[in-house]
This record gives sequence, structure tokens and C-alpha cells, in this order.
Amino acid sequence: MFWFDFQFVIAYFILFVFALVLSNQQDKTHRWLSARNQNYICWVILLAFGLIFGLRRYDVGTDTKTYIYIFENVDTYEFGVEFVFKWLVEIIHLIVSTRGFLLIMALLYVIILGIVIRQNEFSRRNQVLLLLTFATFFFFKNFGFNAIRHGISAMLLLVAFNSLERRNWTSTVLLFLCSIGIHVSSVITIVFYLTARRMKSLWPSIMLYFFSAMVSLSGHGIKSLASVITGLVLEDRRAAYFVLEMKYDTGFRPDFFIFNTAILLTALFVHKKVLINQKEYLVTYRKWINYFVLSSSIFFFAFDMPFSDRWGLLSWIVIPYLLEPLFNINSRYKVSTVYTLVMGALFIVFELFII
Repeated sequence: MFWFDFQFVIAYFILFVFALVLSNQQDKTHRWLSARNQNYICWVILLAFGLIFGLRRYDVGTDTKTYIYIFENVDTYEFGVEFVFKWLVEIIHLIVSTRGFLLIMALLYVIILGIVIRQNEFSRRNQVLLLLTFATFFFFKNFGFNAIRHGISAMLLLVAFNSLERRNWTSTVLLFLCSIGIHVSSVITIVFYLTARRMKSLWPSIMLYFFSAMVSLSGHGIKSLASVITGLVLEDRRAAYFVLEMKYDTGFRPDFFIFNTAILLTALFVHKKVLINQKEYLVTYRKWINYFVLSSSIFFFAFDMPFSDRWGLLSWIVIPYLLEPLFNINSRYKVSTVYTLVMGALFIVFELFII
């Protein structure tokens, strides 16, 4: 694990140096490196991350051995409704070994993330800083070496959401189906995003946010509804997830609540102060806030279950979108440089105390 962490930190440091140089140039001259050159930088660093994730040792990541088992027993493993993942494993099984399987999965993850960054119009001039934001937060690493199937599914959803905003209906539906076919939990993400798109105000979702936190604090949550859920869930292995006694810490997580609340307060500040003169983007940004709040609410309800952090991934994937206006500000202050330094500091904190 040490060698894996060391390689990951080195790759992040290289990305951080590029971001610091570019942000300092931007703040001093108000000139940006061309989008094309930034795109090259992002792809090289993403591929480096992909190699680090894909060439990891088999004992790195709690889910790695599960993926190896699935790959080696593809003919007998029950995939359920996740048909796309089944087809993907079957095709890869025909052409490569176990090592190749892990490498292809990791490369798929970073390649789709690269498409997400490339398609982002708001940060067109700051692709490197957007990638730095993704790489800083712990979900990026978790997706890369542990919950890789969830990571691929989540990145497909971000591409799908972009297609939806562009009214590319066919590609949106296909991407939704692919995402669900890789990880069925994507259904929840889709429902939350479609709900957030229709919400005109932030207050209903914020009220739900604090209500769910209070319910979780009182010791209740999704597991309390286990008898109902097990009657609705199609697959026995998923139903068992809700009701089996497992040796994992459960209960209200003040650390995650504080973290998500800090992100929410930052987003509300951006919504109120930073984007005040950008009416067109403000509508899109409000969707991201509502999505983050709705998905955080179900995350809090899941605190009484094992692996509740997996539910947190649903909300964390949009954190870069909530923060990106901060490094797109035209100001006489060195906003981009300060932002880059803050990302570096957060990365150190996450590496030392969380991952």
C-alpha cells in the first residue's frame, strides 16, 4: 500500500505544480494557457493515474479481490440487472488476464473523467485546475483503486448530465442505461438529478438536508426501513446488505456531516456572491447545489448502515462543479493561486487523516 500511495502522491504533486504555475500566470497576466495545451496536460496526468490504479498490487483496495473473483468466475457469477458490467467483464475476459482486467477498468475510469473535463464549458480555460479539484478529494482515489465500477458508472453519469443539458436525448438515454448497467445505484443519482433540475428554490432541499441529519442523529435511518426495503429489492445479495449484522462502525458521522456542510456553505456563498452577475450559469449552478443537498440527505439517512461512505460518493462527485466558480473569478487578487494552494493543503489533510 505504501508504494501505491507514494506513486499516487507523486502524480498528484506533478499535477499540483502544473496547476500552481498556470494559476500564478493567470493571476499575474490574466492570460490562460490554451485549452488545447491544457487538454494535453490533463490527458497525460490522467493516464498516469490510470496506470497507477490499474497496476496496483492485488492486496490494495478492499474491493480488488472481489473484482478478481468476479473476473475469474465470470461464467457463474450472478450479475443481476448490471448487464453492461457483465458484457464488459466477458469481453475483457476473452482478451486479457486478471492484471489486464484491472488495468482496463482503471483506464476506462480516467478516460471517461477526461471526457467530463473536456466537455465542461465553464472551466474551458481552467481544465488543469478542474482536474486538480477532482484529484484532491478522496472520492477520486477511492474510485480509482477500490470502488472502480462505481467510479466508471459515476463518470458516465456526469457525461450523461452534460448531454441532457445540451438536449442530446439519445446519448443521454444510452449513457443512463450504460451507467445503470454497470452499477445499479446510478438509478438513485439519476432520480436526484432529474428532481434537482425541476427545483426552482434551494430551501426545500436544504430543509430536507437538516431534517435527515436530525433523524440520523436520533439513531434512525435507512436500516430502520429494512423490512420494507427487503421486500422491494430485487436481488437477495442487495437485500442482505441492509439487514445483516456486519462488523463496521455505524451511526451518525459528525465528520462527514461537517465536511458536507462546509461544502454546502461554500456553494451557498458562491451562489450568493460570486455568481451574482452570471444569471445564465446561476440556473445550472442551482441544479448542482440541489443535487448535492438531496444526495447528502440520503447519505445521512444511510449512516446507520455499513459502508455508508459509499452513499457519500453520490454527493461528492459534484464537489468540483460546486467549487469551479472560485477559480474562474476575474479579480485583482490572486484567487486562482490561493485556490490551488488550498487544494494542495486539503489533499495533504485527506491523505494523512482520511484515506
